[in-house]
Amino acid sequence: MNKNFLIVVFLIALTFSLSGCFNIFSPLFVDPSASDLSNEYDVSYLVEIGEYYADMGDYINAKRFFERALQINPTNSRALIGMANCEFFSIIPRTNFIDFFSKITSNTNTSNYLDFINVFIEDNKYYSSSRVIRNNLYIILSGQSDNPNLSNDINVNLNFSLFNKIFSIFYALDSDKNSIVNTNDVVYKFLIDMTNSSDTNFIIPNNFLFFGHEITKAINEFFSLGLQSKKSLLYISNRLSSSENSLEVQLYKAFDEVDTQISNIYTNYIEKYTFYLDMYNRIIELLNKNGISNVNSIFELTNALRITNYATFDYKDITNILSTDDSAAWDILTNYLDINKLTNG
Repeated sequence: MNKNFLIVVFLIALTFSLSGCFNIFSPLFVDPSASDLSNEYDVSYLVEIGEYYADMGDYINAKRFFERALQINPTNSRALIGMANCEFFSIIPRTNFIDFFSKITSNTNTSNYLDFINVFIEDNKYYSSSRVIRNNLYIILSGQSDNPNLSNDINVNLNFSLFNKIFSIFYALDSDKNSIVNTNDVVYKFLIDMTNSSDTNFIIPNNFLFFGHEITKAINEFFSLGLQSKKSLLYISNRLSSSENSLEVQLYKAFDEVDTQISNIYTNYIEKYTFYLDMYNRIIELLNKNGISNVNSIFELTNALRITNYATFDYKDITNILSTDDSAAWDILTNYLDINKLTNG
């Protein structure tokens, strides 16, 4: 074959390959990250550019293109996965994401669920990232994306299970919903203080006596979201016939241990909480019947009791206050109550 002919063919092919708008060697190439995307409606183009930037490690610009693609088509699976990957690798470098999973599974045998939780809440980047990752991957796993087959994808299920669990921790513990979890959040403070709740002498501090509804709601949110993580891990394990040492089984064990410990704490708490709340309501009832109706908080009542905690009531007296007639119950209560302090502050 004529050598000159091959050179001509090569040059034509080279010219054709460089003429595309996406080729960075083209003299017509303009950095798309500097462009206004508002009028761009070609989803395939947007996704390809997003994937290009993601491959380059430029997750900020990659997300701009994925976000625009999802504005146009919220079910585009490539954009959904692209966004999840950008969030994932923005907090976990590609070079050590295996090490990250290993650290998570090392909590399998932890004796303190706070060890597991604090791995994440000490860095609030996990909060926003886990929300994005689990929300995007949930659309895929629930079969709502443009590629329903991806709901069975092993990697999608694995990453969803982990970051859904992380999100469930943040979402449940962030009592004031300010996107930060710290000791100002009632539920997180509750878990810290209740660490030794398995002790037989478990006592609820007075400041937790009236947060039963809030704590119950948070715990329900935690388990409801977390159940989705376990389903994904079970799916992976069953599909792969996983061994006990596999990543998915180790993650499941770690999640299960955390759930068990939190469940035990909550069970101990709610039993005491119900009892104390019944007693508080009975005391308020007795106060109202005896002309004292200005008690508006647990703290006012506690301040007027000659005890430091409800648990220091004599158990027989508690039983009688709850069960006897009003007159007898009032006589018992006044042995503990400083009426002057209650009425005059």
